[in-house]
Amino acid sequence: MSNRIYYLDALRILASFAVIVLHVSAKSFDIYDSSQWIVADIYDSMTRWCVPVFVMISGALFLDPNRDISFKTIFTKNIFRILTAFIFWSIVYAVYCHIFLTPMNTVGLISEILIGHFHLWFLYMIIGIYLAVPILRQIASNRELSKYFILLSFIFAICIPHIIQIIGIVPAIKPIGSVLTNISSLFDFNIGAGFVGFFMLGHYLHTVRLSKNIEQSIFLVGIISFLIIAYLTYLIFQFSPETKSPFYEYLSPLVMFEAIAVFLLVKKYEKHYSKINLYISKISKLSFGIYLVHMLVFYAIESVGINANIFNPIIDFTNESLVPNLDKMGGEAILSTIGTVPVFYALMSTDRYYETEDYIFNTPEKKEKFAVLLEKSRYYHDNVQANADNIISAFMEDGKNFAVIS
Repeated sequence: MSNRIYYLDALRILASFAVIVLHVSAKSFDIYDSSQWIVADIYDSMTRWCVPVFVMISGALFLDPNRDISFKTIFTKNIFRILTAFIFWSIVYAVYCHIFLTPMNTVGLISEILIGHFHLWFLYMIIGIYLAVPILRQIASNRELSKYFILLSFIFAICIPHIIQIIGIVPAIKPIGSVLTNISSLFDFNIGAGFVGFFMLGHYLHTVRLSKNIEQSIFLVGIISFLIIAYLTYLIFQFSPETKSPFYEYLSPLVMFEAIAVFLLVKKYEKHYSKINLYISKISKLSFGIYLVHMLVFYAIESVGINANIFNPIIDFTNESLVPNLDKMGGEAILSTIGTVPVFYALMSTDRYYETEDYIFNTPEKKEKFAVLLEKSRYYHDNVQANADNIISAFMEDGKNFAVIS
């Protein structure tokens, strides 16, 4: 009898597909136009869970107490397999990029091989976690200790760095981020840093039984997280196009909620695809190779002129059908909640502000319907721009002037 866990196989396939969608959509961020960028943002936000889920799958398997995983197995099988794959594909990508994309000198070529192509960072990371597996298995054997470890990782590896990142994109309060960074570093908490928390979380979710109500709540939170990631990224880009969205980070609360929701959803419905388990298993075994080779295929396809831009009709359709109806989905409500917070106006130039206003309220009907919102919003923007240096004190002294518009 097979000892494969088919929902983990299914997750591996879905995560591989999500990685491809993420990388294809990311290419569209190089060309900003209102339709293509927004759809790319939606696809990107929808698939951010892919890397955390890969790590969670590994955690579910490697921390399983019923599996015999020795030091010898970790080094001679698991780490050796990852290391040899990295060396081979790093050379392949470096040579390909040197010949077909950007010629490099000898030092640059060696550096590219040692560092690896951008998506091969995952192999370095997973090797680091594998080295800690013997210790993590001891923690995973105790349920309460596991939950404590996950909590610490959530606080120190996800929440605190994410808050600092968000603060860092707002010039007026950036010094606060520096203070928080220094305070956080004083704790010197490293054992739960990085993706190790996701590794432990995968084991916990694999073994835990949750009530139907809790599962449904998690699924809802996952959907809401995706919408918030997409919308806040859109707002940040409107205010400051050169700023990287912190909400895209794998180690962020919203992406974590997405990953948990996807993991539990596929686990919940495992029995519904039992008839195709054989095919799921076969495809799943190819997922590592797909991850390694997909960017090479991407470059080859792009070299003959096939890229995301040829799908503009689909993108335009999505834009025409989705974006004008954001008010029905609460778009204006979100804007009125976030858009009147003064720190966002500190980021937004006057030209960018009015471009954004014209884009969101793109019909006379909308402008008339939200006339009060627009008037107050313009008032806040003009005042904040005129007093950017005193933005925080103004906010504290007269919070009512910057109240959320309902």
